[in-house]
Amino acid sequence: MLPIFSFLSSAVKREYDIESKTIGQGKFAKVYKARHKASGNEVAIKVISKDKCKKDEDLKRLQEEIEIMKKVKHPHCIQFLEMFDSNSKLYIVMELVTGGELFDRIIAKEKYSEKDAAHVFIQIVKAVDYLHSIGIVHRDIKPENVLYANMREDSPIKLADFGLGKIIDIHEHDKVKTMTTLCGTPSYLAPEVIMRKGYGMECDIWSTGVILYILLSGMPPFDQTSPPAVLFSHITKARYSFPDAFWSGVSAQAKDLIRNMMHVDPKKRFTPAQVFQHSWMKAYKEDELPTEQLGGDAGNVQERLQELQVASRRLKGAVNTFAALLRMSRPLASFPDEGERKSILESVKSDPIRLEVLKESFDMLDRDHTGFIDLTNLTESLRALGIDRSEKQIKDMMDHFDVLRNGTISFDEYCMMMGPGHYNEHGYSKSMENELRSIFHAFDLQRTGSINGRELREILHRLGTDLSDSELDAMVSSADRNKDGVIDWDEFKHFMLSQVYANG
Repeated sequence: MLPIFSFLSSAVKREYDIESKTIGQGKFAKVYKARHKASGNEVAIKVISKDKCKKDEDLKRLQEEIEIMKKVKHPHCIQFLEMFDSNSKLYIVMELVTGGELFDRIIAKEKYSEKDAAHVFIQIVKAVDYLHSIGIVHRDIKPENVLYANMREDSPIKLADFGLGKIIDIHEHDKVKTMTTLCGTPSYLAPEVIMRKGYGMECDIWSTGVILYILLSGMPPFDQTSPPAVLFSHITKARYSFPDAFWSGVSAQAKDLIRNMMHVDPKKRFTPAQVFQHSWMKAYKEDELPTEQLGGDAGNVQERLQELQVASRRLKGAVNTFAALLRMSRPLASFPDEGERKSILESVKSDPIRLEVLKESFDMLDRDHTGFIDLTNLTESLRALGIDRSEKQIKDMMDHFDVLRNGTISFDEYCMMMGPGHYNEHGYSKSMENELRSIFHAFDLQRTGSINGRELREILHRLGTDLSDSELDAMVSSADRNKDGVIDWDEFKHFMLSQVYANG
């Protein structure tokens, strides 16, 4: 059982009608839409399974997330309402937001201007300013965590997901930087977070600056296809620029604000108060910002955002799914002992890029989204890919990854067995190259020596993911270095070395 953090212990179903379909899912929890019986108000209920949350570190993280949610009360932050406790589950009742993610809404706009970008941005900064004023650092500010409250055109912005949040003593903030954990999403990490020398709430300002950069250009400030070591080097040195092809129509004031928010030195980085006082923000309040379509010479922002949304995430997940099946099929030379497994897991979890890739892959194999891979999941995945295996062979494959010997594969077990043997662009073993070649040939359905969009669409469909034409084009483009419309072996290998197996 979890330690007692709840303040209610009545039956949640007496108060709420909970729909059966999930609207979200995390490591320990599922989120459902529900209706409060007395008022008729719609809410979201996060259901946390206690039996999946037994480790001390997981309990501590969950307890801190709940503490943060109970503390936060702001119009631009997701609102905690109440909590119920039962023997096996915790039920966290939250404000329901239905307007979708930030970039999806911008992509859907017929016209999108610098003034529109500022309208979104100022709401995000208000949320960050509030959190910092009550001693909360978000630590995972990214577009996926910026949501619209509803589908109306004038819907407010809501900052969500406090799972990586941290409560700090604001009176001690300037004296000591106590946070050292490398956490968050790689492209949005502040330099001091990557360097792990201690950091404070300034990291949220950097991440918000990255969002502003993308809001105005449709492109990230740092090349997300770079190997992790290169990406992190560029971030720590603030090696970004404002190419005319994407920035020709953007005001000099906006670029100046970004430079001040994305300053390498946290002490010189703007505070929220300084952001509000900047000339670009004043121009917005005085209705003086440009209202023309943003985009520059390289097309409009919405088109670039759509490509950015897809990037290479699904392709990486599909490739890692094949890698997992290959590793399950090979006899293990030796099974890692408990100490080795712990070391591998710590290594994987300290690398946000590697962790993100493995999660995408795990979710493709976890076809019914239970949080575990079982025999049925594995059988269905193999059948969908046209791979014929007997029941005993599939059971043997399961045993490769079933470290705890309980008949299923958890995400931690998956990380332990996928963690060893990954490599980077500076060197990799012959067995790893053979694994890559096997995956490349599996994707090359027509045996042409390259992978085209139709083949990718078919592979992803078999793995339970369907793509639009624009998403498919973006996926091919993420690995197609010479832009000839297909992915050859050298491009595939480069993509994998920089994106999937890199340890950074």
